[in-house]
Amino acid sequence: MDDNTLYWLFTTAPQAIAALVGVTFTGMIFMVGNIDNRVKVDSTLYDIAEAAKVAMYKNLKVSAGFSLFVIIYDLIMISSVKWIATGTVFSDILYCGFWALNISSLAVVSMYVFQVVSPNYFDSVVKNMSVRYKGGSVDKDFFLNNFIEFEKLVRGIGGANSRNEYMSLPEINNMLVSDGIITKQEARQLSEVRKIRNLIVHGHDIDKIDKVYNDALLHITDKIRKAV
Repeated sequence: MDDNTLYWLFTTAPQAIAALVGVTFTGMIFMVGNIDNRVKVDSTLYDIAEAAKVAMYKNLKVSAGFSLFVIIYDLIMISSVKWIATGTVFSDILYCGFWALNISSLAVVSMYVFQVVSPNYFDSVVKNMSVRYKGGSVDKDFFLNNFIEFEKLVRGIGGANSRNEYMSLPEINNMLVSDGIITKQEARQLSEVRKIRNLIVHGHDIDKIDKVYNDALLHITDKIRKAV
């Protein structure tokens, strides 16, 4: 293949990948905005939404990181056009690698774009999340009753005129940490507990809860009760 054709290939490919990554970022920003709007309507989705966004960012880092590697590879190929055109065995291997990497990158980024722009993306992430919490020995109704007792307790801190009544549970969570009533590790445990509770409330198929989460809820509730 002649130098001009190779040069065109090696310059066009990274531009196409970069453009697709840009579309990915735009789609992700759009989806994050949609998720945040749902949280504004229903604050119980907060913990679920945060976990969904973490999953989005993780997938984005993987696809963007791989794409960056491929773009760097393409730029190296541009500087080696004349040598690649000689058609040696090693240059042919690098040329095949160029096609393999670029096609793989376009496929990975395209799959991510289709995921984040899908109107059902958030629901699918939440559904997959609920699978993680399925199974255990504690009945969901028992767990929910324990959570209700916990919520009554933390909202009642400070008496009838307490602003806790109007705060979201994540805000109360942060307040308990800042007041030294619970530790940061216990706050993270509460975040997991709230996530499970909200998944159940929003109709996801979780009938049994792992005893670890219920025990953490009971322990933290008892600790707060003694502290206040």
